[in-house]
Amino acid sequence: MTNKFESMSDQELKQYFFQHRDEDSFHAYMDRKSLRPKRVLMEAEELNHLSFDEQVKVVEDRMRSHQGTKLPDSQNSLGNHGDVA
Repeated sequence: MTNKFESMSDQELKQYFFQHRDEDSFHAYMDRKSLRPKRVLMEAEELNHLSFDEQVKVVEDRMRSHQGTKLPDSQNSLGNHGDVA
């Protein structure tokens, strides 16, 4: 038996879930989302050469370029994580 969500596009399924907020559409959406390939925003070698603040900036910049995500200013997104005196 095929479920009604299989024929929906990702966007249609997402819209259906937000409109109906039922458990079946939630699980269908999350199952489909978990099957998507994961993006690596920063390799371990790069991570070792950057400070925490630089890591945050690189990740924010890459998220913006890969997803078109609107992120808050880096100073406000994670708080001020400068060195503590």
